[in-house]
Amino acid sequence: MRILFWLQLLVVASAQLLPRGITSSTKKPVVAVKTVKLAPAKVTATHVKVTSTRRIPAAARSTTKPAIVKAKTTTKKYSTTKPIKTTTAKSTKATTKLTKATTKSTKATTKSTKKTTKSTKKTTKSTKKTTKSVKTTKSTKATISPINNGAIGDSNDTSTVPKMTTTTTTTRVKPSTTTTSKSKTSPSPSPTGPACSSYSIRREWRDLSFGQRQAYIDALNTMRRKASLYGQPSRYHDFGYIHARYVDQAHGLPIFLPWHREFLRQFEEELQLINPDVTIPYWDWGYNADQPLSNTDLFSSNYYSFGTRGYANPPCVVDGFCANWLDRDYQCLTRAYNPVGLAFTDDVDLSPAIFSGPNFDTVAGTIEAAHNQVHDYIGGSNYPNRSGDMFPVDRSTNDPLFFLHHSNVDRLWWSWQQNRPVEGAKYSTRASMNDILPGLTYNNQRVNVQSTMDSMGGDQWCIQYAPFSRGLPLTRSSLTVGLSAFNSFSQVKGTGSGKTLVKHTQKPVSLNWIKKNAEQLKKDSKKMEEHVRANEKYLSVITSQFETEMNAFFKYNPQSNFAEAFQYTIDNWNWTSVSKAVVAKKS
Repeated sequence: MRILFWLQLLVVASAQLLPRGITSSTKKPVVAVKTVKLAPAKVTATHVKVTSTRRIPAAARSTTKPAIVKAKTTTKKYSTTKPIKTTTAKSTKATTKLTKATTKSTKATTKSTKKTTKSTKKTTKSTKKTTKSVKTTKSTKATISPINNGAIGDSNDTSTVPKMTTTTTTTRVKPSTTTTSKSKTSPSPSPTGPACSSYSIRREWRDLSFGQRQAYIDALNTMRRKASLYGQPSRYHDFGYIHARYVDQAHGLPIFLPWHREFLRQFEEELQLINPDVTIPYWDWGYNADQPLSNTDLFSSNYYSFGTRGYANPPCVVDGFCANWLDRDYQCLTRAYNPVGLAFTDDVDLSPAIFSGPNFDTVAGTIEAAHNQVHDYIGGSNYPNRSGDMFPVDRSTNDPLFFLHHSNVDRLWWSWQQNRPVEGAKYSTRASMNDILPGLTYNNQRVNVQSTMDSMGGDQWCIQYAPFSRGLPLTRSSLTVGLSAFNSFSQVKGTGSGKTLVKHTQKPVSLNWIKKNAEQLKKDSKKMEEHVRANEKYLSVITSQFETEMNAFFKYNPQSNFAEAFQYTIDNWNWTSVSKAVVAKKS
């Protein structure tokens, strides 16, 4: 049985070893052909070259730079001993073609991946630059020692100016749309500088609520109780000290506007150390300029006003919130205006320069001429022993009206810069942007003209002016809405074709004011008079040109009102250049 079993096993094994399809016949072997349907080829790294990007674990992405790794590729050699021409061979060729096509597609994908990688690197570099450009600025309004501001410094003083110290920092990011305080507004980025997180909005005194007026008055009184940095009666008087010490270097020169802009900013910052919501209001003395004393919000005996005039000799102010104030030399605050014939330059007369002034020197001259009138006629010199404090420039800061007056002066310059941004970014042809503002330092660094040219340029410069709700709008952006609300105070006389613009006679400053201040400014009185009169005459000539155009509009449009005539003239009037030298000769 065992022998039979092993014989059967041998027969089976022999049959397995014989080649399949071979018979004992001498005929050609018949090949069984079978059609094979190709399934979609699956391409793997063993068939074609593939560049793959290794993924970085999520936990390591923040610290590990993504690495690009090329995968190793191998080509498989088929181990068939004899190539057999069958449909399977055709299938292999088709697979090879498909593989090549897939290889091209993979290479294209690889190139795309490389481009994406380069783009990612650029984005990373851009992100790094952006990160570097995000400045961490010291807050100038938070937790600062009351007597350690050092915002205003005497660069020539032998005493050491204390450094400003802060304990909190703020990082400038994309501005939010929330309003931070009553005096702030939602930010909009400046086109020429870093974005401001918020703006200090300066408003006309008559537009302030009683609460806002009270806050400003309280901040002034608190500053008058703060210790001085310069041996003066108070921190408030420090500003009078600086203004008086450098008065001859900051007046009658191109630096007049930039110097007072920085001076105001530092004064406002000092107020905001006491109350962050406080800003310096402005007094639009060009509104109802023929009757300035009708402004009882400013001139009255109630506590929310600046008082009236003194009637004794000296003319000490005894009413308003500043009643019985003492100056830094411990003399009483004085004001001695003459109510008869008191008038200033009207906003309509200033508007040609503010809307169309061709350059800094032209605008600065017209603003300075109007500015001088306020100092002269509000201060007054009706008493032999002593004039009002606004009269001599070295004492003018003693009167709190000074800051509202100069806030309006800065508003006029700011408005021109908004109306003519290209020209507004330029300075005088008689001076340099690199000129240092004498006596003013910030964070123990000297301040130059360049830093003051943009009130909305970021950092400490985030200041805007709100248009006076009842006044003549002086920026093009506020004309559309503002003109309809403007109370013209009968700016137009006559009817029909005889309608004309009311002509305002500009009152020149007194010779007494020129002589007194020439002495204070260390200038020759005759040369100073020539300078002052040339600016006054220049303002008068430009105003006359504008009035002529307005009257021409009324002649051909008798049914029109002031707002329509003013809008048209501002939009279409061309500034006619007038040489100041020619004006001076004619005068």
